[in-house]
Amino acid sequence: MRTKLACFLVVVASFGSSAFGQATRTWVSGVGDDANPCSRTAPCKTWAGAISKTAASGEIDALDPGGFGAVTITKAITIDGNNWGSTLVAGTNGIVVAAGTADTVIIRNISIDGLGTAGASLNGVSVTSGGSVLIEHANIFNFASDGILFASPGVLHVKDAYVSGAGSVGIRLSTGKGNLDNVRVENSNFGIYSLGNLTVSRSVVSGATGRAVSTSSGATLNLEGCTISESGTGVYSSGVITLSNTTVTDNTTGLTTSGGTIVSYGNNRVYGNTTEGAPTSTVPQI
Repeated sequence: MRTKLACFLVVVASFGSSAFGQATRTWVSGVGDDANPCSRTAPCKTWAGAISKTAASGEIDALDPGGFGAVTITKAITIDGNNWGSTLVAGTNGIVVAAGTADTVIIRNISIDGLGTAGASLNGVSVTSGGSVLIEHANIFNFASDGILFASPGVLHVKDAYVSGAGSVGIRLSTGKGNLDNVRVENSNFGIYSLGNLTVSRSVVSGATGRAVSTSSGATLNLEGCTISESGTGVYSSGVITLSNTTVTDNTTGLTTSGGTIVSYGNNRVYGNTTEGAPTSTVPQI
C-alpha cells in the first residue's frame, strides 16, 4: 500500500508541475534572469523568457526600466511595460503576434525602437494572426519597414500611440478591421495605409514623404477629427475615404484619387496645400 501511495504522489507531483507551472501574472526586470520563475521577487530578464512561464490570458509586467527584447506572442496575453519597459532591437521585428483567432492580445505602456536598422520586413509590431489586438500608450519608431503591420482577419485597436520613422508605412492594415484613436504618425514614407476597413479618430498624420493617408482598391478609410499635414500627398484614395471634421493642410497635394472616391461630410478644412484637390462628393449635413 505504501509503495502504491508513494507512486501516486510522484505522479500527482509530476502532473502538477507541468499543468500548473505557468503563472497568470509574471514580471521582468533589468536585473532579472530568465532562469527565474518570473515572480515579482524573482523576475525574468526578457519578454520572451517570461511568456513561456505565463498562462494564456495572463499578464507580463515590467518592474523597472529596461530593454526586454523581441518576443513572439502565440496566445492571448497582456504585455505591460508600465511606461518604462521597452523593446530595443536591431535587424529583427520588435513584437510578432501569431495568436489564435479567438485570442485577445494587449500591448501597452511600452516603447519599441528599431534603431533605424536597414533591412527588409522589419516591423515594430507585426500581427500575422489573432482575434483582437490592442496597442495602447505605445511609442514605436525607427523601423525599416512598418511601425505596425496588421495582416490578420481580426481587429486592430490602437489608442494613444506615437509612430515615427517607418521606412515603409507607419500603420498598415493589410486585411481585417481597425480603429485608431488619438494616434500620431510622423516622418514615415507613408503614414497610414488601409487595405481593409479602418476608422481613424482624433489623430495626426504628418511628415510623410509620400502619402499621409491612403487606401487601396476595395478598402475603406474613415477620418474623423484628424489633421493631415506637411506631407507629399495628404489624402489619396483608390478605395473609399470619408472625411468628417478633418483638416488637410501644408501638403504638396491635398486630396487626390486614383479610381477611388473621397466623400466629404461638408465640415472639413482643406487649405494651404500647393494643389488643394477636392472631394469627389459631399454628403449634406442633416
